[in-house]
Amino acid sequence: MCAIALVILTFGCERRHVRAGSDPVVDSVLGSAAFSTEELGASRAGHVIDSMLAGRDLSAIDKYRVLSRKYTDAQEVQREFGKSYQIADSILNLISAYPDEFDTGQLFKTYMWKGNSAYSLGYYAEAFRYYELAEDLAVGSKSPCREFIYLYRIGMSVYGEGRYVEAARLFKSSHEKLMMCKQVSLENDVRSQEILSNTGLAYVGAGMPDSSIFYFRSAIVFISGKNNSGSRASHQWDEVLSVAMGNLGDAYRKLGLKDSAEWYLRESIELSVHANRNLQDQLFNKLKLADLYVTVGRGKEALVLLQQVDKAMEDTVQIIRSCDVLELSIRRAGVRVR
Repeated sequence: MCAIALVILTFGCERRHVRAGSDPVVDSVLGSAAFSTEELGASRAGHVIDSMLAGRDLSAIDKYRVLSRKYTDAQEVQREFGKSYQIADSILNLISAYPDEFDTGQLFKTYMWKGNSAYSLGYYAEAFRYYELAEDLAVGSKSPCREFIYLYRIGMSVYGEGRYVEAARLFKSSHEKLMMCKQVSLENDVRSQEILSNTGLAYVGAGMPDSSIFYFRSAIVFISGKNNSGSRASHQWDEVLSVAMGNLGDAYRKLGLKDSAEWYLRESIELSVHANRNLQDQLFNKLKLADLYVTVGRGKEALVLLQQVDKAMEDTVQIIRSCDVLELSIRRAGVRVR
């Protein structure tokens, strides 16, 4: 906590300083590491960085750049969250030791990284604290492009704790800020539909599936407007569209609107098959559709779906948790072919 307090006090004002240019050797090494990540994998790329920079006296900024690259590889590529958590600590300690070398944007990003790693490890309360630290910086900078990020991450942390109504409120605020952000990018488009879908999921978690319908439908409309068939991102949009349709179908199922539930669950499954992605959601949606068929007495169709899930589970290790396997067994035993 001492290190964090020091950083907060030092960055209380929006101070900027003229810094020395980056080391061209570091530029070259990080460029080589990017190539190595694609060719060798993130773990070996990290070894490339360490070996090529061994014994070199790096500036604080170059240390930050190297650690930032290692964090991204650990968190997003290797998904070694304990490692990324430790790297985020190292970056915070670096900023605390050389506060005049860094601006609020770099500190904001590091708080978010620390929160993301904590969230990935299930440390929701700690993640919330770091997102709040990022919030203080974002509010001070009046940047909606930053504000939507911290609101979203805080919402995810609250959602992880089961506080669904509060999570829905934070997701809605995050989406409002995102709409004010003028930075146009595929990443922000993807995030927009994700926030809409997660708002719906928060309402489902709160036992309010009727309130979730608007947000799932909004996500579907948004994605459909972005999904240009034949584009490079088409399969990615098909994937997220299948998720949104599955969510909407499940909400209709919970509300007892069986025809709508069947249509959206079937569309979700077909899109997932077409995109050849997101197998786990595809299997869950098959379970939900099978459950619906059992409810309405369409046992043969339910049995076909359950057999498909069984087969996929044999081919894919640990894609469904043991509790879902138990549910599958119960559902299958309860099917009566008519």
